[in-house]
Amino acid sequence: MKKLSVVVMVFCMSIIMVACGRTVDVGKNESNVTETSEEKHEQQKTANEKVAVGELGQMQTPIYDMITDFQEEYISVVETMSDSYDGYVKYKEEMNTFCEEMVVESKDTFSNLAEASIDYFEKAFGEYKDDKDALEDAIDDYYDEIYDGVLDDYYDDVYDGVLDDLYDDIYDGIISDAYEDLEYKEWSDASGEAYEMWSNTSSGVYKAWSDARSICYVIWSEASSQFYADNKDAEDVAKKLKEAMEERMQQIQDENKEDEKEVTEESLDEKTESSEASEEENATSSETTEEELIDGMRPEFKALMDSYEEFFDEYIAFMEKYAESTDTLSMMQDYLDYMEKYTEAMKKLEEMEDEEMNEKEAAYYLEVMTRINKKLLEASL
Repeated sequence: MKKLSVVVMVFCMSIIMVACGRTVDVGKNESNVTETSEEKHEQQKTANEKVAVGELGQMQTPIYDMITDFQEEYISVVETMSDSYDGYVKYKEEMNTFCEEMVVESKDTFSNLAEASIDYFEKAFGEYKDDKDALEDAIDDYYDEIYDGVLDDYYDDVYDGVLDDLYDDIYDGIISDAYEDLEYKEWSDASGEAYEMWSNTSSGVYKAWSDARSICYVIWSEASSQFYADNKDAEDVAKKLKEAMEERMQQIQDENKEDEKEVTEESLDEKTESSEASEEENATSSETTEEELIDGMRPEFKALMDSYEEFFDEYIAFMEKYAESTDTLSMMQDYLDYMEKYTEAMKKLEEMEDEEMNEKEAAYYLEVMTRINKKLLEASL
């Protein structure tokens, strides 16, 4: 259950960042389950429409080809599901395989990009060693076409494109629509499974992109340093670029190990706390009789969830007004009041999550969270 509240918090933070004067693009959707495959095909741009010329174009082409393959493969798999729950069940393994391959192929392609980047700069420093203007242009072109070009397009078309479609079409589409037709347990299991597939793939794709962007930036930065140091030895430049790249890769590996260690420790702590609290939670839950329930839920639970959703309705309306206002300064106190209310709402939610929910409460919890997430996704701030 806590996964859903984390999603809500992520979206809320994106809205807060806008209010602070920054532009944040977190999961904006350009398609929905009613969108036809023809419309999605029209959104795709092939490598020929985007690719640069020359050496940089050769470096871009594999990534743009990969993007196009992802878009076409996704459409192919989702169309076999025929926008139905039965189709999803029948072909979900194909979708899982596609998601796993998308992460692996992204990592491999970006690894090749890093190696090609070093070759690019070695050739540039060799060819333009006596022409500083041409060499500087080559360095700037790399930043524009690779770091700030094809990598940004990958983010837009895959992370903010294919994966947004996956969320809309499967989790918030086929699965959400099946809620009233299935037994709760089957629907809950399917919903959690679909969300996990989307979440894991999103994390993997984002990590692959983020690491690639970090490595390409390090390579570009070191090439710029060698340019300003007036290093005319192309082989020595390539050596220094490779060393910088490998150092950054090692840092990424160390960061990954540290993250894995923290996750493991947190998991062990949660299991210990859960074991210690389970007996007390079960006792608390059993104290509530059927006569005291409203639609199978504790009155205080339903009241909290309803007030939580009402808060977000008010909050979204305020933030939309705030984003359109030409005098945001006069609204700052109201904004701060909402931030205080937001903190209080999240605290109450966390307290509720720590309690044992019955089946009806768990279903209502998920229903409310799904509606809130949808509203936040639709809020164009």
